[in-house]
Amino acid sequence: AKKYKKYMFNFTVYPYLTMFKTLINVIALKDRLPNNFEKAKKIILNSIKSSNNFILDQRRGKNCEIYFFAHNKELSCTLGDNIEIDDDSEITVILPHKAEIRLIKDGEVWLTSKNKKRADFKVKYPGTYRIEIYRRFGAWVFTNPVIFTNKGGRKWISENM
Repeated sequence: AKKYKKYMFNFTVYPYLTMFKTLINVIALKDRLPNNFEKAKKIILNSIKSSNNFILDQRRGKNCEIYFFAHNKELSCTLGDNIEIDDDSEITVILPHKAEIRLIKDGEVWLTSKNKKRADFKVKYPGTYRIEIYRRFGAWVFTNPVIFTNKGGRKWISENM
């Protein structure tokens, strides 16, 4: 929270209470949660541990029907997973509303799709890929990454390391 004083007025930008009410952690589950509390709890905690989640700002849109998956010729996966790169490697994002969709590769904006409800990004290089989505003049969604590896599972190693 940042507090400001201008003339006779005091105001706070990004107050904690507002931010705690608007930012949510959305877990990408492959199946419905069981009714058994202990089993459901274990699935949720394992999903978070495996990075199968994303952060959503409800001020930009409350609808969580956001689909994010990566695939190659043989396999489809989601956030937090590793997948081998091949000629058909792609990341697909499907949204309920039009937005700016940014593909982030190894921490840098790699590709951008503006004012779209769907983006299909071809992946040609190994690396860590994640998505940022912007709507209504601000950040809406930040995903965890999918890691594309070379054939045989070797991870891409940057020369900057």
